[in-house]
Amino acid sequence: MQHLQTSLFAFVLLLISLFPCNMQAKKKTAEGPQESDSIQLFRGVAVSYNLAGTVIRAVSDYGEIEAAARVNLRDRYFPTLEFGLGSAKHALDPISGIEAKTNAPFFRLGCDFNVLRNKHDIYRLMFGARYAMTHFTQKAYGDIVDPYWGGTLPYYAETTSTYHWAELLLALDARMWGPVRLGWSFRYKFHITGDSKDPAQQLWYIPGFGKNGNVLGATFNVTVELWRKNKR
Repeated sequence: MQHLQTSLFAFVLLLISLFPCNMQAKKKTAEGPQESDSIQLFRGVAVSYNLAGTVIRAVSDYGEIEAAARVNLRDRYFPTLEFGLGSAKHALDPISGIEAKTNAPFFRLGCDFNVLRNKHDIYRLMFGARYAMTHFTQKAYGDIVDPYWGGTLPYYAETTSTYHWAELLLALDARMWGPVRLGWSFRYKFHITGDSKDPAQQLWYIPGFGKNGNVLGATFNVTVELWRKNKR
């Protein structure tokens, strides 16, 4: 049900973003032929912060502090580097009290493609891809009740992994005030390699990826264009 709601929400936002752009395209067609679009390759740089990861971390037992930097090429291509710190503290077994703790950096590298016909519009609809990786240690610890002698025994285990994955994404954003843009991205994640070698120590959370086995994700980004070259 949660996956269905996410898909419906993405579809609604897609329709909303396309409506004003289609209206503008029809208006330009009615006015007559337009001049050829010749602009510089380099159009500026921007940085962004993912508010969704911070909110999730505040209300649950895992989440990310995440930022990104991207380059604008012709208002069409956007090479992007995403990086951050993921952390989790989760009760693996509420009965025994064993907890899992993870804290590690991650990064993603990829590119987005603006598919709107008017690529200079304040709205953007982008498809993109990411390669991502993290190296982290999951620590499990707590006290286990001894069923034979009674009392408790301390438990501690570590699982270290270098985890690689890829993401396909749909991103929607718009300029709101001056250099400030707001937007969502919706992601589908593919595990490439890296997992626990010990079946008894399954990875519960992967920094940057999220909960193990959850292939859907989303971000809500506040973006500031540090420098933007005006259209010629």
